[in-house]
Amino acid sequence: MKTPHGWRSTPLMDLVQQPVSGVSVLSSEELPSASNPGVLRLSCVSNGRFNLRDLKTPIPSEVHRLSAFAEADKIIISRSNTPQLVGASAYVKSTHPNAFLPDTLWSLRPKDKKLSIRWLSFVLNSDAYNLTIQSIAHGTSDSMKKIQKGSFLKLPVLLPPAPRAAKDRRHPRHLGRGAGKARRPHRRQSPPQTGPHAATPHRPPPPAGV
Repeated sequence: MKTPHGWRSTPLMDLVQQPVSGVSVLSSEELPSASNPGVLRLSCVSNGRFNLRDLKTPIPSEVHRLSAFAEADKIIISRSNTPQLVGASAYVKSTHPNAFLPDTLWSLRPKDKKLSIRWLSFVLNSDAYNLTIQSIAHGTSDSMKKIQKGSFLKLPVLLPPAPRAAKDRRHPRHLGRGAGKARRPHRRQSPPQTGPHAATPHRPPPPAGV
C-alpha cells in the first residue's frame, strides 16, 4: 500500500511501551466473590470489548504471585490464543485492582500521554489490522498461536500530518471498511480525543491530534 502524501510510517514500539503481562497461577473456575482477587480469562477480551466479570479464582497460596492488573486507559490484548482469536484486544476504561492478568494477556501503555490509547484500540480492532497481527502469530499447535513481543512491536503504523489530524478529529468514521458486525459498537463510541492515526489497508478512524 502506498503511503499517503504527508504521512509517515512508524513501528508500534515508538507509540507504546513494552507490553506488560501477568503470571500463570493455579486457579479454580469459580467466579471470585466481591472484593476478592480474580484472574482474567482469555475470553475477557472479545469483539473489541472488555468483560470484567470473566474471571476465575486463584487458590489462596498463589495470590501473592499476582502482579499486573487491569488499569484505566490501557489496552488488554491476547498474546496467546486460537488462530482466530489471537491478538484480540479491548480498551479498558477504568482501573480494576482485583482483576489480574495471566501470562497470556498483555497490557499496552502509551509512551506519550498525547497518544490516545483508546484510538489505538480502534486501530487494533479493525479487521485489516487484526489480520496483520494474526499473521505474525506462530506455534507448533494448530489450535494455539502466540505473538512475540519483538514481532508485534515492529508492526507499522501510519501517522498523518498534524493539519489533517486537527481537521478530522471529531469524525473517526473510517475504522476498517471491512469491519464486521462484531466490531460495529466501536463505530458508535465517542471519538478518541488525542493521538496519531495508525495505518491499516482500510484506514482506521482519524485521530484527534498528534
